[in-house]
Amino acid sequence: MPAPLLPPTGPALDRVIRRNTVTLGAALAIGWTIIQLQAALTTITTEILTGQTWSAGVASALFSLTLGLVAIPAGRLMDRVGRGPVIVAGFVLAGVAAGGLFVAVSTQVLALFLATMVLLGLGLGAASLVRVGAADMAPPERRGTIIGRVLLGAAVGAILGPIVFAPLLSGESADVASLSTPWILAAVVAGLGALVVLTIRHDPLAIARRMAEEVPGSQGPELGRGPGSSYPRRALRVIFRQPGLSASLGAVIVAQGVMAMAMSVVGLEMHHHGQDLGAISVALGVHIVGMFGLSPILGIAIDRYGRLSGLVGGLLVCGIGAGGLVLGPTLTTVLPAIFLVGVGWNLAYLAGTARIADATEPEERAASLGALDMAGLFTSAAMAVLGPALLSVTAIGPLMLAAAVAAIVPALFLARGRTMALAT
Repeated sequence: MPAPLLPPTGPALDRVIRRNTVTLGAALAIGWTIIQLQAALTTITTEILTGQTWSAGVASALFSLTLGLVAIPAGRLMDRVGRGPVIVAGFVLAGVAAGGLFVAVSTQVLALFLATMVLLGLGLGAASLVRVGAADMAPPERRGTIIGRVLLGAAVGAILGPIVFAPLLSGESADVASLSTPWILAAVVAGLGALVVLTIRHDPLAIARRMAEEVPGSQGPELGRGPGSSYPRRALRVIFRQPGLSASLGAVIVAQGVMAMAMSVVGLEMHHHGQDLGAISVALGVHIVGMFGLSPILGIAIDRYGRLSGLVGGLLVCGIGAGGLVLGPTLTTVLPAIFLVGVGWNLAYLAGTARIADATEPEERAASLGALDMAGLFTSAAMAVLGPALLSVTAIGPLMLAAAVAAIVPALFLARGRTMALAT
């Protein structure tokens, strides 16, 4: 990473922020291109290497858990050295892991495959914290908007993934040669991600400090202390004791759990009712569009109507989508329902991210948002295991009805608290 430069002021700073926003969005798109490849190949590869269907989800679970485990340590490092160096290191590690995956799959060494999958999770987990940089570069009244623009990169990456890797996968059978070759390209893609982030000349953390000097209090609760000032970083438990932050964290966890539960059983239920892989793939694509495609619009809405309104609305939409899945596994019912689940998660995630960013100093923001990611990813991993297990003993209707209730009830409590606050 180039030596940090002192950010400019005035209109020049605005131009830097716009350029960095595009760069961070591109980095997120590149990261999600590799994540999509992992999602497509890992389960099949694990089954082939172990020879057991029951173990097919082990490597995917390791990847998800690693994404969550690295979030707080990577965030703490970001708060010390800046956002760019950690993101670059994440892409470099992901590239090394992709090369290791090529070797592991080619040689059919299960232990190496699992170890390099963990490394891939560590690298992409660090690189995925790019939204911290977006939160750094915006005053609170525009924070949701800029975070939403950067998150759009995930939707772009989800679309680009199949396009980039399709030539290596089309018409291929599921053998070690066809499953290993794409990881060579993934290593190149990860290297491209590192190069893209290296073009950042003014680290978002430095921009946050500069903005705090220009407008005291604009970047957090205790800013505007002047150049060279210092203060002890607060522990995460202290940060999340602030009014509203625990509720924000809880709302995002609930939305993440409902979404993960839905995604863990919808594909299985469609398969059980004779839907082909093409239809299941379409449902997954529509869900990902719901997760990220509307981010810029939803970010503007969060800035206009408030973080709490975003949390309440996100949980309600997520609950409505889960309730729609009760109607059956046909595409006419699944597509709008799974889209709403993604939109609801996106709205809650954006609102929770903005709320936590509003309440934290730049030097503690990445660790705090890393805690949000860790909690959400651990919840996703648990629901990915619990969902199919519950589906084996009950129908999807009661399962999704329970998920809908789990989202709507806390939304009503949050809405009631907001109403009471406005009345006093």
